[in-house]
Amino acid sequence: MTTSADPTTSATYLNPTAQDMVEWLPATVADHRIRYGEDAQQFGDLRLPSTPAPAAGHPVIVVIHGGGYSPNWPHDHCAPIAEDLTAAGAATWTIEYRKPGQSGGGWPGTWLDIAAAFDHLRVIAEQHPLDLARVVVVGHSAGGTFGSWAAGRATIPAGSEVHVADPLPLSGVVTLAGMLDLQAFLEEEPEPSIHVRRLVGAEGADDAAAWKDRLAEISPSVRGGAVSVPQALVIGSLDDPGMIEQSRAYVAEAEAAGRPVTFDLLEGANHFDMVDTRGGAWPLIAAHALSLAGIEVSA
Repeated sequence: MTTSADPTTSATYLNPTAQDMVEWLPATVADHRIRYGEDAQQFGDLRLPSTPAPAAGHPVIVVIHGGGYSPNWPHDHCAPIAEDLTAAGAATWTIEYRKPGQSGGGWPGTWLDIAAAFDHLRVIAEQHPLDLARVVVVGHSAGGTFGSWAAGRATIPAGSEVHVADPLPLSGVVTLAGMLDLQAFLEEEPEPSIHVRRLVGAEGADDAAAWKDRLAEISPSVRGGAVSVPQALVIGSLDDPGMIEQSRAYVAEAEAAGRPVTFDLLEGANHFDMVDTRGGAWPLIAAHALSLAGIEVSA
């Protein structure tokens, strides 16, 4: 594990706010907007590098946005991430999904959307030059939940409502300020977020046993050892202390299972610096993602 207070010697963190992120719209239109399901939220934006594809196709980086599982957060603010990674040589697949509170979202719909979005890359690769042996996920906040979960889907028991046969294997995970311990969020005082409760199907008073069983199938804090591919976790020192501790605990569990994992704590960075391509955190994060995708990173 690599722990660093500030791995970039001249990093400048802009500490953006949630309001600032509203302005982070795509600078360019994606090459293709592709539906992976019938619902209006079941789509992704595919961007392809301008350079010729290698013989095996372009490596793919899947970008999953966060937003506390709330339906109020769409995927647009993560477009600059995809644009930057595409310019560096990766095809990017920025996915949208049904959130708790939206029709079909919550348990198990949100999880099945994430699974379907990943597996739909096999269909997309029939028409576009994608290297499905090099698929990396970058997930921010709630997207970190889904990215980590997607990488360990092969170990979900067949009887689970979120089990999908033959999940697309991933080759790396980058988790940015990830929401990694669903049980901790379910135990928040004075009461947990309705979005978290819906995400695990824990809205009613009588279903505690059911959602506790589900945590073993979905919560990264429980499933860290199930992810066998290399992982990089990055979070800012100005983030919520509980979130920082979740990242530390996740890394410790992955290490205990003998999994390859790194951890960077960026001194002076906040929750949204993780997805600000203009700020000091981004070069490190991009280097993690590109390296895991097999793309040489310039010094």
